[in-house]
Amino acid sequence: MIPRSMSTTAPGRRGLTLGMAFAIVLALAFAAGAAIAYRMMQAWRDSLLSAADELRESASQRADETVRATLADAQRVLEAVEAQVQAGIIQPSDPVSLEGGLLAPLLDHPLLTEVALTRDARSGPAAARQVSVFRDGGALHTRRTFAHGDHFWSERRSRPPGDSALAAVPFVREADRVDDPAAHATFETLAMPVNRGRLIWSDLHYSELDSHLPEDRRRIVVTVLKALYGANGAPSVLRVAFSPAGLDAVGAIRVDPAAGPRDPHRVFLCDEQGRLVTRLSPEDRMVETDGDLRVVSDHAPPEVNSALHDPAVGASLAGPQTVRLVVNGRAYLARFEALAGTQDWRVGIVGPEAHYLGDLQQARRHLLVNSVLMGSALVLLGALALRGLRRALHRIVESTGRMSAFDFAASPPRSPFGDVREVLQGLELAKTALRAMSRYVPVDLVRDLYASRREPALGGELREISMMFTDIEGFTTFSERMGPDALAAALGRYLEVMTDAIHATGGIIDKYVGDAVMALWNAPAPCPDHPLRACRAALGCQEAERRLCASPEWAGRPTFRTRFGLHTDTVMVGHFGAPDRMSYTALGDGVNLSSRLEGLNKQYGTTVLVSESIRRAVGEACAFRIVDVVAVKGRTRGVPVYELLGLAGAVDADRLQAAAAYERAFQHYRERRFAEALSSLAVQEGDPVAAVLAERCRLLAAEPPDAEWDGVWHAREK
Repeated sequence: MIPRSMSTTAPGRRGLTLGMAFAIVLALAFAAGAAIAYRMMQAWRDSLLSAADELRESASQRADETVRATLADAQRVLEAVEAQVQAGIIQPSDPVSLEGGLLAPLLDHPLLTEVALTRDARSGPAAARQVSVFRDGGALHTRRTFAHGDHFWSERRSRPPGDSALAAVPFVREADRVDDPAAHATFETLAMPVNRGRLIWSDLHYSELDSHLPEDRRRIVVTVLKALYGANGAPSVLRVAFSPAGLDAVGAIRVDPAAGPRDPHRVFLCDEQGRLVTRLSPEDRMVETDGDLRVVSDHAPPEVNSALHDPAVGASLAGPQTVRLVVNGRAYLARFEALAGTQDWRVGIVGPEAHYLGDLQQARRHLLVNSVLMGSALVLLGALALRGLRRALHRIVESTGRMSAFDFAASPPRSPFGDVREVLQGLELAKTALRAMSRYVPVDLVRDLYASRREPALGGELREISMMFTDIEGFTTFSERMGPDALAAALGRYLEVMTDAIHATGGIIDKYVGDAVMALWNAPAPCPDHPLRACRAALGCQEAERRLCASPEWAGRPTFRTRFGLHTDTVMVGHFGAPDRMSYTALGDGVNLSSRLEGLNKQYGTTVLVSESIRRAVGEACAFRIVDVVAVKGRTRGVPVYELLGLAGAVDADRLQAAAAYERAFQHYRERRFAEALSSLAVQEGDPVAAVLAERCRLLAAEPPDAEWDGVWHAREK
């Protein structure tokens, strides 16, 4: 039923329509249309140039993605090696373990040229000061540098192409006197306290491995470094170097795909001084200029040279810059945008203005002349007619403006123009639909769809998000004891406080499944600290649940105890389902792991379990304790599982001490020292997690596992 204020006006009382008003105005102001057409031509020109800017912006984003992909590959290698060192998989003090850990990334990533670990003097005189595994041509080499008295010497092992065995060939002494790797400026810089935990990227530079070669034979690389700290506080510097050949793919990006191979644009990378970072042609050469390696092109088009000398290159650090250049009497459009995470590199795009405008200028001149001749006599009458029309349209603009601000409050559709009233009534119906829609899907998603004026379509994108699954312990038993109406009321109130706690941290509700909740962070709206927000949401839900169950309104109802599973991963997020009925959700193995973590609470007697990715991302902002390394149902590899104890500073000292004691016992368990683990666990009465581990240790002590036992517990239930 349509409200009275929105009911359709009877045909006989429709009043003046927009069609009638336009017919009167156009009949008397036909000539003025030419002038308006001129303005439309101007708008057309602006639209074409805006579309051109969008094409250049899209190409710039693709160039940014190409650079990020190249840099991210090296960063992932560094982070993977770092994680293995921290997890004890790679032992820096074990030459075989360290060499194998550094060799593996080179086998998997053909653009990597070197992975090296440099340790300081506290590593001991017998330990290698530096171990470097590098690629030279098709062969892989290992170089180790040792201290001997007041000087250093090195040895090298070279593997033939295709041979990756660690002990394929013996080491051969290479030099009796080499420089101390720990005295290099990069090591000293990384070892500074201010750089602790930071990734340091280099610009293009010659490989340190080729320092003995002439410049024309030295390889050019980009390096990422990070300082690692051992238990004794001694720093080690992990270095990953890779070839920048992947960056040259930027030049192959097509700005206007519709133009095909005849696309006249040129795409390149440069620095803030307008010096090229990528080649424009295979003949371009790399030379050292003012201490930096840069490309020198003898065949660069004049428009590119002109763009590189424009002040917009330096100004692009404050945001994308587009300038118009005139070279040899021809106009060009150049765009520069700074690339985040690089050494002040910019992506530059240059293309002819005529590519977009074509014959528009000539057509505009003809139309302008005709419009002025025909419309000069009726400008005044047209202005009077348009005055009334403008007032009518103001109501539409006002209503759509409120909708643009996401204000869907109802308002009466009043207007002297019947067509305007119909439009306003349509807007009121649209607002009604949007108000209803926002109750079924995340509000942020509705806002995004409305602001972009598009309908949801099947498809998604890969995005790193944080996920939370919840479930009420023993809810089936509760539901059997309560009537349908009482159960619906209790569950509705419970889900209300849970939803409020999740929304308070910027999360969205993906779905309700009975008493269970699936929530997401960092989708659809970006949220940089989404792992921490997910942890805060879990703690907030627990607190909201306690307050609800202790409140007078809950009297006589059973006390709920909710279990939570949290995980951060890159999954597919978007609209999935059928074309006529879809859901905004997340899909992927990471979603399954989050659900499995929630279910693991039943086995350990915990309430909030999180993954390694959550714990690593949150860092010191929350207190955790490791619970187990579990291969959840459906997986063969074990993953560390942690219990969220609370926010940092909000967990009492006794609980933190108990957690530390449990983690020591867990370490004994992983090291097969089951008796010592049982001794540490004996004092932790009332801790269900300790009880689970103690029972497992008793079983393993009675029947010791085989030599291949790795301490991973294989969960048989979801």
